[in-house]
Amino acid sequence: MPEIADDSARRPWDPMPKEPGTSYAGFVQYREQPAAERSLRVVALRLGRSPSLIERYSSRYQWVSRTQAFDADQARRRAEDALQVQADWVGRLADHGRRLQSLGLAGLSQLFERDGEGNREGLKKLKPQDLIRMIAVGSHLEVTAATNSFGTLEDVFVQRVLETVATVFMEVNEHDSAEERTAAFAAGCLRAFGQLDF
Repeated sequence: MPEIADDSARRPWDPMPKEPGTSYAGFVQYREQPAAERSLRVVALRLGRSPSLIERYSSRYQWVSRTQAFDADQARRRAEDALQVQADWVGRLADHGRRLQSLGLAGLSQLFERDGEGNREGLKKLKPQDLIRMIAVGSHLEVTAATNSFGTLEDVFVQRVLETVATVFMEVNEHDSAEERTAAFAAGCLRAFGQLDF
């Protein structure tokens, strides 16, 4: 069994000094079983060894404590991954909020501009109350992301907003021009946002 030269680099679940390959193979078999079902007898059967030999290996090479250390490390890694996923989600949420605000503010700034025939186009066709609603929803999303107020009713609202945005985006993605997509996206979001309570 290859040994790790530097003891400080050795993790509890790595092979121990002088641990025979059969013991380490048994340890890995034991460690990989579901935590609630770990059994030395199962290891003995899988390796074709006597249960008494496996019990001696387990005792001498501390399989239980090494497995507990491995489980704790795996739990820590899962928690770190979950925090990273949450941080990424919060970043995307804040970005969606800022985009909605920008869209609403852009529409407000263009509200009084008209084409040569006196008609409003694109975002300019939106009503002022619709643009204000976009700004409010965007602000709400950004604040929720910034304060990280999850685990409350807020996350239900945020999830509904994100689902709405994603659904509308998929619907309008077929339009050829960016202006048509933008106008259709804004109109679709407004229809759905009008039904949200916040």
